[in-house]
Amino acid sequence: MVLLLGMLWATVSDAQDGQEASPAQGLSGVTVAFRGGEVQIYSVELEDILPGFDDVDLGFPGTNNGIRLIINDLTATTGFLSTDVSELRLYRSTDAVFDGGDILVASSGPLSPLGAATLLDATGAGANRRIAEVPASTFFVATAVISATAASGHAFTVAAFNPHIGLDHCCFGFGIEVGSAIIASDANHVSIGSAAKKASRGGAAIPFGGEPVMVCLLLGTGVFALWRRA
Repeated sequence: MVLLLGMLWATVSDAQDGQEASPAQGLSGVTVAFRGGEVQIYSVELEDILPGFDDVDLGFPGTNNGIRLIINDLTATTGFLSTDVSELRLYRSTDAVFDGGDILVASSGPLSPLGAATLLDATGAGANRRIAEVPASTFFVATAVISATAASGHAFTVAAFNPHIGLDHCCFGFGIEVGSAIIASDANHVSIGSAAKKASRGGAAIPFGGEPVMVCLLLGTGVFALWRRA
């Protein structure tokens, strides 16, 4: 009985071991990126809250191998294509800001279809997928690499489900998913090359062509008014 209770306690404790130290963050405001450039689109801070109990790694094979992000056009469509982004990249970082000191842990290759989740598979990253034990924490930062053929004025948003991060509790071969939802918003987007351009609605111009006639009518009306007053 004591052994059974101990096993149950371990399972419950293990399920709560890895968690967000602060909620996942997507885009904030409008960011302009250029062809061939790399732009930050996401960050999350993770921690192992039971030091010495077991190790926690990013990515649980067979369930969720890392972090899943959803890239899509704005609701006011700009014509964005999945090929406008050549890949997503995931880095281990000391903070929530992408910079040259961050360590690459995953790369997505081509995007999934727009509106579907693209996986950043961290399971091949070795020690760089290990989550620090409290009081320390580990940041992971995602970027988008803009294609050299991307169209200027195309724009995209970033979203994520709750949960969207897979964690492997490696002593027990036990995985969980965490990760706060990120809601896409047209107010928070990446625009390529310039401000986002809304797709044309195909409005038609209405030709008139009667300007000379209008001038004559106005002149005639004025002459008639003067004659009446005389």
